[in-house]
Amino acid sequence: MAMKNLLLFLAAFSAALNCTAPLQVDAAAAQSYYAKVATSDVYFYSSPQDNADCQLFEIPTGYFVLLDGNAGDNFYSCRYSDLTGFVKKDSVVPIIGTPVHPYADSTSLFVVAPDGIELRSSPYKMPTNILAKIAYLEDRIMYYGKIDGDELVPGLDTKTWYYCKVMTQQTTRGYLFNYFAIKKNPIPLNEEEFVAKTGELFPEPTPAPPTGTALSGTAKTLIIVGVSLPCVVVLYLLIKPTLLTDKQKKGKAKVRHKKRDYFEYDESDLN
Repeated sequence: MAMKNLLLFLAAFSAALNCTAPLQVDAAAAQSYYAKVATSDVYFYSSPQDNADCQLFEIPTGYFVLLDGNAGDNFYSCRYSDLTGFVKKDSVVPIIGTPVHPYADSTSLFVVAPDGIELRSSPYKMPTNILAKIAYLEDRIMYYGKIDGDELVPGLDTKTWYYCKVMTQQTTRGYLFNYFAIKKNPIPLNEEEFVAKTGELFPEPTPAPPTGTALSGTAKTLIIVGVSLPCVVVLYLLIKPTLLTDKQKKGKAKVRHKKRDYFEYDESDLN
């Protein structure tokens, strides 16, 4: 029984040596890179689809988005200020470094319409897209960017809407028509310059080898021998008394009396 247990242990230990190593984490997958918006008409998207309905706003020229991964072949997933969304790969320039002022988020708006103005979920005049009514002179409004939509007031010759965050009793994001929402300060020009980063930013993770990092045959043999020898010694010490006992039993031969002649006698017969 002891020998059987030893053999089972050695077999299990040998199998454990062949187990695959844990998958390695691709360090590049955790990285992020800033990218510069070097031209106009660069949009921040709500989903990685190249259509106008997914465009939230035009990102101010000269500022940056923080790229954190691929979103298909044509888009990066990214962050702009406190927003998460997407940007087209061919519309931004990845850089080496970290800008001091990556986002134009210091510009605020205030409402100049005496009767207030509707905050809408899209830059169109529709009865179903009103999110809230923003009061006259309200200025707790953060500007993100602009986009073209409906001409809310005929004759003004403007179709520009501002995508913004209204921070009153509750935070709500939406669109305000630019004629009734004025910027407190113009957006400053960001003149930070960086070296462009080339190459694939987010390469696909390299699959781990199917068998992981395996030990060589020689190493396995040495380990098995090193573990087996102490086990064999212990097993021998355990079964040694049994072997000695068996040997002693076999050594005790049955005493057989020598056949005597008729006239021979044993001294014991005289007693």
